[in-house]
Amino acid sequence: MSSSRALKSGLLITLILFVIAATSGEAGSIPNTLFTYQGELKDDGDPVEAASARLLFRLWDRDTGGNQIGPEWEAHPVEIVEGLFTVQVDFGEGAFTDELRWLEIGVDPLGGTEYHWFTTRQMMTAAPLATYALNALHGGDTHWTLNGTTLY
Repeated sequence: MSSSRALKSGLLITLILFVIAATSGEAGSIPNTLFTYQGELKDDGDPVEAASARLLFRLWDRDTGGNQIGPEWEAHPVEIVEGLFTVQVDFGEGAFTDELRWLEIGVDPLGGTEYHWFTTRQMMTAAPLATYALNALHGGDTHWTLNGTTLY
């Protein structure tokens, strides 16, 4: 089965890891809003062996319907090896707050003409260190210090 056909039919994506990239830590610097998304593409339950594709990411405030948060983020070309891929995604400052968010993903094999959207959105979950840092903002017992708007 060709890579393009494998990507077009019966794809299943599995979130493997979600990590929010750390900010630069410099006082007064603009926060880095990039995060790393690692996933797995499967065709009828089997990992897509080797392919290259475009991925389009959208952030939403609901699991169905709702409002899109921030801009769409396109990653291409994305190399898929043994079903696995890694991309950097950025929805911009203010996209992530203390409210739930869902990720919608579309795949377009290179040379394709349209995105194939996965039928369900994935709920975004916090990375452990982000949760730990959030506790510092709300009086948790941590070693973080908040000075104005700078956390260190």
